[in-house]
Amino acid sequence: MKKYKTEILFLACIMAIFFFLRLYLATLSSYSFFQGGNEASYSMFAKGYFEHSLLIQGGEDSINWAVPPFYSWLVFALFKLFGISDISARLASIFAAIFTVPFVYLLAKELYDRNVAILSSLIFLFIPWVVHLSGRVQTDMVMTALMTASIACFIYAYNHKKSFIPFGIFFGLALFTKQPSILILAIVAVWIILVVGRDEKFTIIKKSVFPVLIGLIPILAYVSYHVLNGNAQGVIQLVYGEGVHRMVPFSDLKNTLGGIIIGISPLVLIFSVYEIYKSRNWKNVLVIWIFIYGLFVLARTPPSHEYYIIPLTVPFAILASKGIFSFKEVFASKPMFQKKLGVLVAILVILSTIPVSYVFLSYTGDLGYNSTKEVSVFLNDYMNENPDETYLMILPGWYAPQFTWYMNLTEERIRYIENNLAAVSVDEVKIIAEISNASEIFLIIDGRGGLEERLERAGYERVFGSYYWTKLPSIFSEIYTGEESRSKYFEQHLSIYKLR
Repeated sequence: MKKYKTEILFLACIMAIFFFLRLYLATLSSYSFFQGGNEASYSMFAKGYFEHSLLIQGGEDSINWAVPPFYSWLVFALFKLFGISDISARLASIFAAIFTVPFVYLLAKELYDRNVAILSSLIFLFIPWVVHLSGRVQTDMVMTALMTASIACFIYAYNHKKSFIPFGIFFGLALFTKQPSILILAIVAVWIILVVGRDEKFTIIKKSVFPVLIGLIPILAYVSYHVLNGNAQGVIQLVYGEGVHRMVPFSDLKNTLGGIIIGISPLVLIFSVYEIYKSRNWKNVLVIWIFIYGLFVLARTPPSHEYYIIPLTVPFAILASKGIFSFKEVFASKPMFQKKLGVLVAILVILSTIPVSYVFLSYTGDLGYNSTKEVSVFLNDYMNENPDETYLMILPGWYAPQFTWYMNLTEERIRYIENNLAAVSVDEVKIIAEISNASEIFLIIDGRGGLEERLERAGYERVFGSYYWTKLPSIFSEIYTGEESRSKYFEQHLSIYKLR
């Protein structure tokens, strides 16, 4: 009992340290160039609930059907508790990462033992994808937490002959967060087929059906509401768009594989693969999880959406932890040497993730990118000082959510240009400005495509700029910005040009 209390205390300390460190990191950046549009969009969905029904995600005239609404409800709850801000919104993912830890521990303990469970929990929190996404306003960390809770509760219920109700509830909430979590049922079904005896299969399935139906109540109620209100097409899009129509299969295979190898961290992968090879237990629910969800990730990840990988961090963390224990038993004969080798390898694996996390956070802007907020502050101050003028903002579409969030822009005050700034001519910008009735017109762009140089050759002057600098090479710029950089080091900036 004393050892168990020590383990719980250790886990609680690790979770508390992670929470405060990740909360601090979340304060360092605004909604950035990399997936900042997602962050701003979810924040605006949540903010919108102050004005309309929780059943309308996005607005009465523009319901968003990309994902179910549970995540935006969580952000809304945090806005109610802590006020409307970037940090309040980012707390959802930070809390989700913390919430995942006890279920990583539970699942690892059910499959192996407490020592593996403790190390699994620690490795999970250090995996670069977790470090990165646990501070972003995106659905995937919450989905990962609920997927882990669901699968862990299923294995626990089976092993101890307990109720499957928690499994069903967490499954339903995961599905109400994001559609790919439907694969929980595939993972569990394959495990039942491979592991459970023939006579027991039917019993387990029968015991699981009712909990799953209970879990489905929220999403079925949401879907039924919209079907009855004439939004059947939107409901179809909610399923069809994500599952089938969104992209060409395997179109982002190279970057997705790179995201798995680098983002989960090479040593974590090596010890995971070592454990899979050594045990050759293809019936292990973790191996099934990696195979089924991994195939989905490789086939269905759209370009720049490599964060789909994050649910794989849980099985890889647990397998890596078990692999470290297996490794020390093979390569050290005496118990004393085994313990020392295990501690040394565990420290090496954890330390190896830190440089990767630093690189991730640097390239994605998490370590200090504030250009969207700084540009918004400049323009808001200008407009407050000149309230009698009418304004128009011209900007690439992928920055629209960020500036709408920070400046409360309405659609009539925005005009869009292509995200590919290399294809945008100065004449095109001039035409947009000429046909506008606004008395003050500003163009907001980043450094891609040479548009800044073309504008300055045409006589336009930049009135404000905000920069984010790193010491990292620009070789990976295309992954994060969609364009190769001409700079030696990776940087991002935003410029404002006054057109009228």
